[in-house]
Amino acid sequence: MKKGRILLYVLFALAIFILAGLGFYIFSGIKKGPEKPVVIEKFPPPVETRGPVFREPVKMAEEKPEIFTGVIEEESPIEVSAEEDLCIQIENNIAAFFSYLDKNHDIRHPDTGMDSFTHFKKILKKLASNPPVPAGEGAYPQIVIKNMYHFFRVLDKVDILLLREVLKIAQESIETDLEMFYTWLSLKDRCPDPERIRPSMDVLYKYSGFFMNTAGGRAYLSRRSASLRLLISYYSLLIVHEADKQRANNYGIDIVPFIEPLSTEISRYPELKYQEAYISQLKTIENYYLKKR
Repeated sequence: MKKGRILLYVLFALAIFILAGLGFYIFSGIKKGPEKPVVIEKFPPPVETRGPVFREPVKMAEEKPEIFTGVIEEESPIEVSAEEDLCIQIENNIAAFFSYLDKNHDIRHPDTGMDSFTHFKKILKKLASNPPVPAGEGAYPQIVIKNMYHFFRVLDKVDILLLREVLKIAQESIETDLEMFYTWLSLKDRCPDPERIRPSMDVLYKYSGFFMNTAGGRAYLSRRSASLRLLISYYSLLIVHEADKQRANNYGIDIVPFIEPLSTEISRYPELKYQEAYISQLKTIENYYLKKR
């Protein structure tokens, strides 16, 4: 059986070999998930002719658990479409990430014992309910103060400690992990979200503009590692670009001046495994705006 992408279906067959040369293979259970995290190909990603962010499938750190662990009962087979299968895979990627953290690093909520995924979802809701203002600091100085202390105003101490710990633990696999979260956050309404956890495009746009275009956002990134700072800047630019294409760039953030400096800085960090892919994508976005002029 060739290893490939997960096909979530169950084949019923009795092993009966009839006449030489004719037969059916016996299958039971489901295919085991690959060790590589999912890179969306069926859904159009939020960047012009983007395709997968990377030129090759990315690989989770070897010590992490396999991404997909769902099981379908043999006695009750379910037909699952390719899109539904991808949605399940992506959700399982995220759940497996936090399960790994709880199992190997014990970062549950210190007061309630809440698992890290549940805590993370509560943090997302807090951030989505109180997004920053991504522009206007020059005209309204009070926005500068609010943005400088944004995370401290919206989150409590335990929330911030969790996020710092997650970033610390994920540092070695930061490129893979951020790609996974970016894919998940970019699903919008293409996959079910019964808990309404994933932020809207408007919220993503405001936080992306915050990191790119405000003193508070840039100050926050300046205190992070170079790889994390560059990758958050990169994905923020992709999100603002998508908002611009959808005519949802409500604050009129001009990302063109950010493209070349970001590309140049990424080129100075060869330790980024997918350096060339990032630079290529930035060039594609730059050409998009050049054609519009």
